[in-house]
Amino acid sequence: MLRRLALMAPLALCLLGCPPRVKPGQTPILQPVPPPGTPTSRPAAPPAGGHAHGEDCDHGPAVEGLPPTGHNSAQQLQAEAGAIDDPQLRAAFEQAYVLAFHMDKSRRDGDRARALLGPLLERDFAPAWRIHGYTYIDQGFQLEPALRSYRRAVQADETYGMAHYALAFSLTQVDPVEGKKHFQRAMELKVEDQRNLRQRFYP
Repeated sequence: MLRRLALMAPLALCLLGCPPRVKPGQTPILQPVPPPGTPTSRPAAPPAGGHAHGEDCDHGPAVEGLPPTGHNSAQQLQAEAGAIDDPQLRAAFEQAYVLAFHMDKSRRDGDRARALLGPLLERDFAPAWRIHGYTYIDQGFQLEPALRSYRRAVQADETYGMAHYALAFSLTQVDPVEGKKHFQRAMELKVEDQRNLRQRFYP
């Protein structure tokens, strides 16, 4: 009887959750399972009163189809949409933004985005003009209508750095002198040189 209990003891220890013995230099195959509710891939939501409207943070707000941070991101969308006081116009802007910048290009719809932006263009909302311009770049690099929209964005708000950066990018081949002016202004306004324009075009 005692011998039988001695043989069953290792099995009982394993069933109770004791880790298997591992020789030096080996890695156990079984990994510990996190308790229920432990986040595995997505970060926890920021606490109330935390980062808001484009402040620097490790993770931006989650919006399907957009990167969390950087140019044309969920974080940037939140910052720009926050300046719109009308809920319906804000919702239209958010929808147009995703339709213009969705990471899956098959999900983009420039025509629909421009239609949604119409009332905001009438208000001369600079970010709406920038999105309007980008839809033309995305649809076959239609440079002239894109430049018109980007220039309208700068006219609406000269301190809107993303419009200057869009002009700097669009003018690289057709008017680098003007493009460099907009690039320098974008850098003054603390826009990240995400397309590496300085090294490629404006040293």
